[in-house]
Amino acid sequence: MAAGVAWAQRRGIRKVEVQVDDGPWQPAQLAAQDTIDTWRQWTFHWNATPGTHKLTVRATDATGRLQTADQAPPRPNGSSGLHNVVFMVD
Repeated sequence: MAAGVAWAQRRGIRKVEVQVDDGPWQPAQLAAQDTIDTWRQWTFHWNATPGTHKLTVRATDATGRLQTADQAPPRPNGSSGLHNVVFMVD
């Protein structure tokens, strides 16, 4: 299982998707959201196989805006880009 948090200040999070090894985007399960200004927890159940894998995550805010893959620094308008992690399963 993989887990994390997503945040879109003043908008909230509608959905989170996970991509395994550049495959299709799959929906993550979202925890309840207290307010649109709080971090939203998510989980993704995956039957990992041995080897090296990459997970990439993207979010869609409550207005329908999909997180962009274009990377930008936090200043002056907030960061952007997709988060990914490469790891090995024994």
